Amino acid sequence: MISKKIWKAISSEYIPSAICFFLLAKMDYEIISIWPQNESVDDRIKLSLLFIHLVMILVMFTPLINRFLSRVDNEKLEKFIALPQKDKNITYIDYYDFLSGLALSAFYLSILIFTMKSIYEEAGWIISGIYIFTMFVSSISIAALSLLRFIWLFTKFNNYIYWFIVLLASSMCMAVIGAAMKMAS
Repeated sequence: MISKKIWKAISSEYIPSAICFFLLAKMDYEIISIWPQNESVDDRIKLSLLFIHLVMILVMFTPLINRFLSRVDNEKLEKFIALPQKDKNITYIDYYDFLSGLALSAFYLSILIFTMKSIYEEAGWIISGIYIFTMFVSSISIAALSLLRFIWLFTKFNNYIYWFIVLLASSMCMAVIGAAMKMAS
């Protein structure tokens, strides 16, 4: 009885949120404790910390976002994402669609990297931090949806083929995003 309650608490969807909260609090404590008292914080450091905080807050609120999205009608969500039918034959257009989504994601990251410095200089660290966070989340979301739609096609195959495709497609996704960041920087 007690072990079931403990297991339920450990396997809760809020555990990653709690871990992120404690990591964020520990990071802030460490930065504050080692920072010299007479020195002011550079705006670039403020920008980096703002971005890290926004990403961690997004991760912490993911369970709440998930609960909100679960209220949305599944039919509407599936229609928006346009998941292919499981028994559909895999065609060239499916590969093209996956690579197009990755290209759009990489393009967003390239725009982010090209415009980041000018926005930082013109608008300051707060606005540029929000801009960087928004563009980054948009880019990753586009890549993740493209990856999800592509992997969905392979759910009808056995587990070995499915996981091989998941690894291959995820690696390709990371490679394209990494190449876009290298080319733009």
